[in-house]
Amino acid sequence: MTQVPRRIDGSEFDPWFVNSNRIFNPLFDSGNLQSGILNPFENFLRSPSDQASPSLDKGLMISPSAVYTRVDWVETPSFHVFKADLPGMKKDDIRVEVVDDRVLSISGERTKEKVDERHAYRQEERSYGKFSRQFPLPPNTKHHDISAKLENGVLTVTVPKDSGIMKIRTVEIQGYGI
Repeated sequence: MTQVPRRIDGSEFDPWFVNSNRIFNPLFDSGNLQSGILNPFENFLRSPSDQASPSLDKGLMISPSAVYTRVDWVETPSFHVFKADLPGMKKDDIRVEVVDDRVLSISGERTKEKVDERHAYRQEERSYGKFSRQFPLPPNTKHHDISAKLENGVLTVTVPKDSGIMKIRTVEIQGYGI
């Protein structure tokens, strides 16, 4: 799979975004000789057995503890709305905090479910461990009126905007100028 940065918008840099368009692009077909030339890091995170048979696209070798929570941040005229995908998590495993009235923090821990010792995993892709995401709150937010709701594996955090007029203060300039 080809790994490319998703986007850089000040709140997120996601190096694990999978470029699904590669499926329809013959230049980046993992069985194509040119793929190694055009994308030398194609196999960087793949296991040696996957690299031996490049036509079989078995996926990435990512540590099960590498938890990365995907969050959308939408701004409406009245609110900032954050939606985090947290499938299978309970509200007691999640923390939503405001740090210094300036940063929204969403954190928690996804614990691995216990499996009977007589059973063996054939494939293990779900991630477990601690996660933490922080977002700088714009100055026009009412950080005391934030609400959070967990429903169907999606945490929605709503931050109301302050509808007041922006305060502008003129600063007197000291010294001499020409």
